[in-house]
Amino acid sequence: MSSFDTLLRNLKEGSKMTSIRIPYEIEHSELQKLLFLLSRRKSVVSLFFTGTKLKDEMKLDEHDVQALSNELKRNSSLKAFRLSSHNLPAAATAMAEALKVNNTLKLLYLDGNRIGDDEIKSFANSMKLNSSLNTLNLRDNNVGIAGAKILAETLLMNTSLEYVDLSCNKIGDSGVKFLAKSLKKNDSIKNLQLSNNGIGTAGAVALADMLKVNMRLNELNLSENQIGGAVTALCKALKQNNMLKTLKLENCGLSEKAKAKFEIFLTVEFEEPQKGVGFTLTNLELSGFMFKHTKVFTLRENGPADRAGVWIGDKIIKINNTNVTENMHFEECAELVKKGKSEGRLRIVFQKMNQRRKRVKFS
Repeated sequence: MSSFDTLLRNLKEGSKMTSIRIPYEIEHSELQKLLFLLSRRKSVVSLFFTGTKLKDEMKLDEHDVQALSNELKRNSSLKAFRLSSHNLPAAATAMAEALKVNNTLKLLYLDGNRIGDDEIKSFANSMKLNSSLNTLNLRDNNVGIAGAKILAETLLMNTSLEYVDLSCNKIGDSGVKFLAKSLKKNDSIKNLQLSNNGIGTAGAVALADMLKVNMRLNELNLSENQIGGAVTALCKALKQNNMLKTLKLENCGLSEKAKAKFEIFLTVEFEEPQKGVGFTLTNLELSGFMFKHTKVFTLRENGPADRAGVWIGDKIIKINNTNVTENMHFEECAELVKKGKSEGRLRIVFQKMNQRRKRVKFS
């Protein structure tokens, strides 16, 4: 008995499975059986088709996608649906029809389907009306400037989307400017993925301008975009924005000098030995495992470290002129701190580790 036959049998017998992943080959008739059983099994909340092939060596076609759309129209239990890597532009149009009536789906992944600007139009119109979807993955498609403009208009009306992945598309500077303008007013998006989109300095500057007023976004990914000319604008924006936790700039061709401009968002330092440093060190996590780095264990309220912006969990990377390495025991660090205090000269540099801080990631 094949894996798919076992799946169908379990569904037929009333198995309480909650998630179904179908990466293997199936027949048209088997797909129809699956959809029939799904309509009667309310326990299934996730359905993923990742590169699924039919047994005639063809991937799912437009008719299959339409059948899936019809199921989503009447299904009120599915929370997550994924149709990935099928090179099916029609997937966007079919899902658009489903989203007009489905009010329970939360996560939709349509990555790798060659969805272009024409397909985005009907899909975006449905998103203006939908109030349940909070995660949308359109990664690795053919969304261009026109598609970005349409999506930007959608973001002005949609209030449920929190995570949007548009990585590996063709948005460019012109397209990202439309998105940046909308995000100045959008109050729901928390995570925006824009890696590998041909974004340059102009587009990154537009996003930096957006960050000055958008206090909802928690993560922005600009990796694999050549944005070196926008470093100063991004730094200025980060000084004003106190909500963004993570800015990803991996493989952006930034020089060491450009990266150094972000140092203020990566470290905290202070000099005040007369009143003590106001923290203790540990090399233990709460779970009992050893830390590789020396980190702040406790923090005295309103002490020098607290006032400087040090948080519990931050990592010490330098004490006076001594670099703190991975192999240095925390007691050695404590001795360096004591020595600095006794000599009346103490400068400590911390790397911010707490998840609520901004993180600028280069690699």
